[in-house]
Amino acid sequence: MFKKIEVFDKKLENVYKKEILVIGIIMVGAIIFRITITPWNLPSSAEDVIVFFTEAFNFSHNNYDFFNRRFLWPLLLSIFFRFFEFQTYIEYVNIIKIISIGVSTITIPIFYLISKKFVTKKYSILAASFFAFNIQIIENSTWGITEPLFLLLSLISIYFMFHYNSKYIIFSFIFAALAFDTRLNGIVLLIMILITCCSKIKPKKKLLLVLLIGIFSFLIISIPHYYEMDSQNVPIINQISGTINPVSNNLNPHLVSTAKIFLNEEQLDPNSNNFHEITFLENYFYATIKEGYHFLIIHLQLLIFLLPIGLFLIFKNRKNNELIIFSGIVISLLIAIPQYTMSAEIRNLLLILPLSTIIGIIGLQNILENKKNKNIIISLIIISLIISSAIILYPNENNEIVLEKEKFGKYVSSNYSGKISGDLLYHIENNLFDLNSVPLKYKEGKGIITDYNFYTIFNENQLIEYLKNNEISFLVIDNKIDNRYLVFEDIFENEEKYPYLIKTFDSEQRYQILKVKIFKVNFENLE
Repeated sequence: MFKKIEVFDKKLENVYKKEILVIGIIMVGAIIFRITITPWNLPSSAEDVIVFFTEAFNFSHNNYDFFNRRFLWPLLLSIFFRFFEFQTYIEYVNIIKIISIGVSTITIPIFYLISKKFVTKKYSILAASFFAFNIQIIENSTWGITEPLFLLLSLISIYFMFHYNSKYIIFSFIFAALAFDTRLNGIVLLIMILITCCSKIKPKKKLLLVLLIGIFSFLIISIPHYYEMDSQNVPIINQISGTINPVSNNLNPHLVSTAKIFLNEEQLDPNSNNFHEITFLENYFYATIKEGYHFLIIHLQLLIFLLPIGLFLIFKNRKNNELIIFSGIVISLLIAIPQYTMSAEIRNLLLILPLSTIIGIIGLQNILENKKNKNIIISLIIISLIISSAIILYPNENNEIVLEKEKFGKYVSSNYSGKISGDLLYHIENNLFDLNSVPLKYKEGKGIITDYNFYTIFNENQLIEYLKNNEISFLVIDNKIDNRYLVFEDIFENEEKYPYLIKTFDSEQRYQILKVKIFKVNFENLE
């Protein structure tokens, strides 16, 4: 029995030596996995895709009115859009999903090459498997948003960052700038490159020359962040000021669930005498807690047990490249905190995943290297990764609720006109586009304008002020599924307390899962 196991382990050893074949198999498996779990009959789960679609559609028709600092992803999409002319929004979204899945798959061999700089071939294959079958990476790649392209550009930058020939580090600056053009988190790469240059390049004259050329290249490529031609604004200043905003009571809806851990129902009840106004520091505290929770979530697939071991070895051995990887994780976490005050989403941390995977695999290699039958153990880990992802991602129970949201969006787009705010706006907008117009517009005769308020509206006074200032005609409120404002919970349950809101729609008998109401704003009762 033991001899058969040893023979099988040796066969696996020979298989892992054929790195191109194995990585190819992983890529094929990853793309099949992604295609299988993608709901092709539904719009993307990420609301941002509607923005990228709008920009890409216009770019593909040579209209660049929507050109902005994160132009790279819609510009790439627009190249493919030029070859197609669809009649429905969902068909264009499916093209976006296909491109996103393709980009995500191409990233796998890049990460494998980076991993080889830290661990041996077989463990690099395991690292590539962690990346290929990570739940968050897979799910995000099916949404059609910026992260797959951002990760591809970031990992290419990191590959050149650790290249044995320092002449190639200029390419690291270039791809870091392109990653920065895709997501603001690309600034992490620039800091990592500067640390790498200062620790590796000698003498000082050569270091100074590399830094001057590299930083100049970075600034030129990322110039859309520093200058907006039409408005002559500095976009990056506006973005930073938006995340570092010392205003009390500006709690992002994504952080409400975190605030509920520390505040009771009365303190969060907008009509209570004990209502608690959120301070600037509390906002950042809740953002940090949420970020820590998401950090744990993205590492649950075995890595959470390997990270401490890998970190111990990094600080014990003090190898330069490994310490730079660790610094990338720390910098990413720090930069993501202000982002979480605006948008508390896991995708703000996705750059951490490949970095922490390398640290975890360093720990695993240390544990297994002198063990017998380690190839079997590595294979079992890869299989367990695939199974755990399949269990969580198959079947997707959210599809039914998304179908109902789409039905609701079609109903609203056909039966309402005016300025609409609240929940489910994304699903309303999906049904409004006139695909024969350039620049892209809503269909004539619909008369719908969607209006977003980014921060939470806590109480009735804030709600009334928002309704008046923005001349809102209708409020869409669902039963906490997409709840955008805290006060909406009370309106949904106690609508009689709000005489200026006249209910015009109730989904009680229409849908199995979705519970949503539409209220018309009676401005006469607001006086």
